[in-house]
Amino acid sequence: MSENKRLEELIHVKKVSQTDLAKMLICAKQIVSGWIRGIDKISPRFQIKILEVFPDISARWFLFGEGEMLVSEEPKTENIDYREKYIEVLEKNVEINEKLVNCNCGAAQSKQAG
Repeated sequence: MSENKRLEELIHVKKVSQTDLAKMLICAKQIVSGWIRGIDKISPRFQIKILEVFPDISARWFLFGEGEMLVSEEPKTENIDYREKYIEVLEKNVEINEKLVNCNCGAAQSKQAG
């Protein structure tokens, strides 16, 4: 199942509208609509937010389409550890990307100055 179909299923199961989800994530409804229609990919930052808003959703299911949607009570600690590690990796990736953007901006400015 594709990322957009998993998000659509999550919204259906949780009985929230696109507008409600956008408010929960503090983003525009058009962004959520783009994800659901498969026009845009969900950024790592919003993947983290979605998993924080819905802690009973399996990170493995949401991110990779593996396993069950809802976290069962028994393997809960395993899923929490997995989610925390994934969130750490995503946060590091965001930091690296921000540094790269800043480096590229500096290089572009020095080219313009020269």
